[in-house]
Amino acid sequence: AGRVRAPLVVCCHGLGESGLRVAPVARRLARAGAVAICPSFRGGGAPTAGATTSMSVLTEVADLEAVLDAALAWPFVDAGRTALFGRSLGGLVALLTAARRPAQTGALVLWYPALRAPATVRARFGTRAAVPETYAARVDGRDIVLGRRYALDAWDLDIDAALGRLRAPVLLLHGDRDADAPIEASEAAARILPDARLERVAGAAHGFGDE
Repeated sequence: AGRVRAPLVVCCHGLGESGLRVAPVARRLARAGAVAICPSFRGGGAPTAGATTSMSVLTEVADLEAVLDAALAWPFVDAGRTALFGRSLGGLVALLTAARRPAQTGALVLWYPALRAPATVRARFGTRAAVPETYAARVDGRDIVLGRRYALDAWDLDIDAALGRLRAPVLLLHGDRDADAPIEASEAAARILPDARLERVAGAAHGFGDE
């Protein structure tokens, strides 16, 4: 009785990364008094996470839900104060998870979220049958090899519907020179979300850090 419980923030990395990529943000949140977690999603490409060909947006959503289930049971976590942070693909994963778990998401912070990932897959291949077993996606100037599962799992995702279900406050940060995830997607999201603020970062491209 009387134990102080801390807010929880789960930090979600981008495509082809591990939790180390968002660890600086997690450390800053921890210094501010939060319980901060930066999991490495399966198939993130890190040595311990497995090949990127085995992952998809939905496998990462499942991983994030499992992290939430575990962390919200910790006695030092205030389950009523939970936030999700995500960069790039991690932003999309955080958004979809929040839409699935509204009671467990008090706020969202999304850096240059990859909200157009499903539309990009459909535009690239045209039909599901045309998706090869593996293919390369270019992010932050490097090629990441993805599997057919990634494209098929993303194909029918309705991002606008997920945005419309959210009631938690959402902070979007996006560079106006982002070629990988154009800022127009965050601008459109801010118009759909009932409680959103978009901060435009002048001159920033995709993948900027937390300075």
